Amino acid sequence: MPFVAPDHWQTPLVWVYGTLRQGERNHPLLASRAEYRGSYSCPGQLYAIEDPEYAYPAAVLAAEGGVIWGELFYLPEGVRAQVYGDLDSLEEIALDLFQVVTVPSLAAVAYVAGPNLWPQLQAASRVVRQIPDGDWPRYRRQPPYPEP
Repeated sequence: MPFVAPDHWQTPLVWVYGTLRQGERNHPLLASRAEYRGSYSCPGQLYAIEDPEYAYPAAVLAAEGGVIWGELFYLPEGVRAQVYGDLDSLEEIALDLFQVVTVPSLAAVAYVAGPNLWPQLQAASRVVRQIPDGDWPRYRRQPPYPEP
């Protein structure tokens, strides 16, 4: 089971499952500053959140109940704090919409659904769909989601 990682900026590995993956719209935040280490899965459930501007994913890591596919990246020490600062901003960590947790099986951290995400989505009447196969790019390529 993952646990909240308050000192995540010291962790050299980050696991991403959605818009930060290669070929996705937010991957430029990692592209020139991180080293791809491979595709890895983690147990849990992946959800698609349909925002009026675009859809985005949210993960709930769990010991059982499905699989989430993602990519592992190494963040060199010289850029690690800057990259994590950019990712914290993107994922709205300060608002607890997403939170950073450790993924012990990968010795990495990941940004997953935070405690304020679900109430905010409910208040905004957002449509949330589970992604059964846990693969965000595959889900997004299905109509009506356009390529980046």
